Amino acid sequence: MASISTQPNGSRRIRFYDGGSQRTVYLGKVSQRTAKTLCEMVEEILAARSSGQPLHSSIADRIGRLAPGFRAKFERVGLLEPSGPREGEQETLAAFLEAYMAFRTDVKKSTRDNLLQAKKALIDFFGALTLLVDVTPGDADEFRNWLLTKRSRPLAANTARRLCARSKQFFTHALRKRLIDENPFAHMRGLMVRGNQERQRFVETGVIDRVLAGCPDADWRLLVVLCRYGGLRPSEACDLRWEHVDWGEGVLRIRCEKTAHHSGREWRAVPFFPEIVPHLREAWEMADEGSEMVLKNLRSTRNLRKPFQDLLKRLGIEPWPKPFQNLRSTRETELAGRFPEHVVCAWLGNTGRVAREHYLQVTRDDHRRAVEHGAVPWQAPDKSPEEGHPGGGNLKCNLKSDLAPVGSRRPEQNGDPGGGEKRRKNPDLGAPCRSVPAGAASQREKASSPSRTRTYNLAVNSRSLYH
Repeated sequence: MASISTQPNGSRRIRFYDGGSQRTVYLGKVSQRTAKTLCEMVEEILAARSSGQPLHSSIADRIGRLAPGFRAKFERVGLLEPSGPREGEQETLAAFLEAYMAFRTDVKKSTRDNLLQAKKALIDFFGALTLLVDVTPGDADEFRNWLLTKRSRPLAANTARRLCARSKQFFTHALRKRLIDENPFAHMRGLMVRGNQERQRFVETGVIDRVLAGCPDADWRLLVVLCRYGGLRPSEACDLRWEHVDWGEGVLRIRCEKTAHHSGREWRAVPFFPEIVPHLREAWEMADEGSEMVLKNLRSTRNLRKPFQDLLKRLGIEPWPKPFQNLRSTRETELAGRFPEHVVCAWLGNTGRVAREHYLQVTRDDHRRAVEHGAVPWQAPDKSPEEGHPGGGNLKCNLKSDLAPVGSRRPEQNGDPGGGEKRRKNPDLGAPCRSVPAGAASQREKASSPSRTRTYNLAVNSRSLYH
């Protein structure tokens, strides 16, 4: 007999005994009805095998119409004889990924490193000899959960999203080559990297002053200054050449390797911010004759994050998350409060959407300025400005003066510049409106309260407001 079991993640499997040993058919995330149909097929195959009789024609027909993926699973556990491999069906995961990496000669080194990281994760989880056709959507879900929780070193959510996105890219290529019938990662959504406010830090100038005072040499000082006050990525600062420093125009010409594949975004110009100039001049004076690189000893191929964190620890400064990106994020946040968005994004080399998602922060200074110079609460109409608020004399909206008692406004204040003339020509306008409730006329001489509807406008016939 065969039995169906459901794993915690929703994947189903069929277990059965064949020749005294237990075997398992992993179905992935399928409906209970599909699992029950497949289980019945397994039982019919086992019954026919034990009795030595051929399969009933109806059962044989159903098995013949099995999807290639399910048939391959039955063949792997010995329930069915191989029907002859299709083209590429026996492609293993490791062989396919090797061929894919050999094919992608068009990518940059950093992109290639990222693809190799995803390749390693897939082989670690599925195994090198796993067939491409055996990877199901349920297996893909288990892979994502493994990255987040069960891996020897669980990954952050954004890192897991990136690896799943690259895995989806791999299997999309396999689908286009007709090696598989479906992409097991096709159902995954939301694989873009998202902003994480918990890892954002605003690096104050006082902290940077301490860092600059403790830097081991001029290269490190200029690197920190370019990242913090110029908004450069560390790789961009390390690749900066003296020929890109335009002293006459006062700008740095930055080669944007990260966005170079987008038309018009290969280069950007960063102005000489006042904080940059002294350190840039120091590097110029210390540069050897004929030197090309602004930073003599630091290169983008080196991992700079670890030595930078070690420097912070030596100075007694608690390292903040994403050390270089938060320097860049801090600068973009500062500039966004002083310049238009399109200008800041042109200097920093990103888009407004990316800036809002990953870079712009709400700082303590924003809260302070909101408290000191922000919106002033409403003042009750029966209080003078001095009584209602400590800064009452500066209030721009005084309810007692601006919201005058009902009926006391001049006609032009009610949107009728010629209302006075009309009133003199039409004496009926001075008579009480027939739609005014009894006793309402006595209220016209009193100041209205915030809770009363201010509709007693003698220059406008507001009959419908009282129905």
